[in-house]
Amino acid sequence: MEFVRDYNKTAIIYEGRNISYKEMITKAKIFSSQVLIENEDRVIIYMENRPEFLYSFLGVWDKSGTCVC
Repeated sequence: MEFVRDYNKTAIIYEGRNISYKEMITKAKIFSSQVLIENEDRVIIYMENRPEFLYSFLGVWDKSGTCVC
């Protein structure tokens, strides 16, 4: 994932839990590997605000898709 780098820092604080950039990138890559989309496909993400939203959002971007939230 070239657009997000691991700065060895906290990326998200959710319910008192610190999530690092490395963990966020890893989980976004896992999501990206499981999604079957083509370049510039539109993907709807309907989810409450939580870390999984960012994982899915970045996973779609990793596949060069467009997120519609």
